[in-house]
Amino acid sequence: MTTAKKKASTEVTLEGQTLPATQGKMKDTMQVLHEEVTVMAFRLRGDLLLVHQWGQKAVLEMLAKMAGHPVPKLNKDLTVEGDASAYRNMQGEDVMPCRIIKACFVNGASQTNKAVQSHQINKHVRVVGHTAPLHFESVDRCDVEPVKVGPWNDRVVDLRARTLYSNWYCDIVVRFPHTIIGKEKVIAAMRAAGFSVGLCEKRIEKGFELGGFEIESLPTTSIDAILQANRSPEKRFEIPDELRHAASAQLEDVDKRNPKKKAMSVVASVNDAEARHDADAIAQARALLEDSGFAVREVRAEERNGALGETIETRAALDEIVNEETES
Repeated sequence: MTTAKKKASTEVTLEGQTLPATQGKMKDTMQVLHEEVTVMAFRLRGDLLLVHQWGQKAVLEMLAKMAGHPVPKLNKDLTVEGDASAYRNMQGEDVMPCRIIKACFVNGASQTNKAVQSHQINKHVRVVGHTAPLHFESVDRCDVEPVKVGPWNDRVVDLRARTLYSNWYCDIVVRFPHTIIGKEKVIAAMRAAGFSVGLCEKRIEKGFELGGFEIESLPTTSIDAILQANRSPEKRFEIPDELRHAASAQLEDVDKRNPKKKAMSVVASVNDAEARHDADAIAQARALLEDSGFAVREVRAEERNGALGETIETRAALDEIVNEETES
């Protein structure tokens, strides 16, 4: 005679609400500090994880536009973009930023049918460290897929290359004041996050099937090692010196052998200052105009849309300045 094994429970009840839970029994990983703070170690484990970090190319293009510099037109290289899409720490390791994990837990609280409040997780729970190193069975550094980008009324198709991890996990340390929020609520929010929210691109809460995970407890003896591994900050972007300042502050560096280019920079500076009604900036721009040998003029454009020479009046002022420089 055989007896059927009792199926392990995959649900947990908290304050009368039934919440999703991971398979297997959670070990007690609670470590109490100063009688009011609890520290717990967990492992997040999933099957597929698609990430898309801001790339250097996108950052430079965005910053150049914001600072008033010519936007660099860099050729698309899917291999480079795919490799740059991964989150990395200062040591160059593949990681998952702790800030993203924390945001996932906050969203997970909203999936507990009000058993846990999102503001409780956001205010009291901390994922200690900066980045959690990712461990994975395999990785595709150039997962290419067409996507629609741009305004909703003018969408265009673009190709995106992203990093896809298979059978991955990362270890984290969670810290919270147990006198304010119990560990049952913290665990419930974490489980709901893995079951109903997910991490990064094409995650579950967006209607897809990637980024889901289960949580596993880790012994308290592993806390120190995890804290050491997670202390490295995210890798920083390399910003060229010329993009660290607004274009109007670099008029003196414009090539003097190109009078039209210099005139366009001066006109752009004056127009921008007048559009912002910035008297100091207007005075500075006109001083640079005098120092450069150009005649001081009232350069005004009826339409200031950021594109130089778009209005008749701006083009006329440009032609006049360039003609004077050529004649002299």
